[in-house]
Amino acid sequence: MVIDDRPDLHVLLGRRRPGAFVGDMIVYPGGAVDDDDWRLGPALVPGATAPGLSAADAAAYLHAAIRETREEVGLFPDPNEVHDGAAFAAVGHWTTPEEVPRRYDT
Repeated sequence: MVIDDRPDLHVLLGRRRPGAFVGDMIVYPGGAVDDDDWRLGPALVPGATAPGLSAADAAAYLHAAIRETREEVGLFPDPNEVHDGAAFAAVGHWTTPEEVPRRYDT
């Protein structure tokens, strides 16, 4: 997550707990899109867009990103807060190579 309302570039990262997958590594907060993200996303992040995605998909992915950031680092503490989806911008899409045993689609 890039926080761009500050004078210098700030990137939000976290350290994985020891013993977890990629334990003790510095990583972006993240996780899977849950069923509730599909259900709640359009209402809680209206205006969400991302290249190549429908509005519903963009809202679900953005809601998942906000939820995971809350769960992992404590930002966005109110799970029912409505966020302006247009204030967030997708900056990239990466998928791990097929030969990697645990894959990510971010």
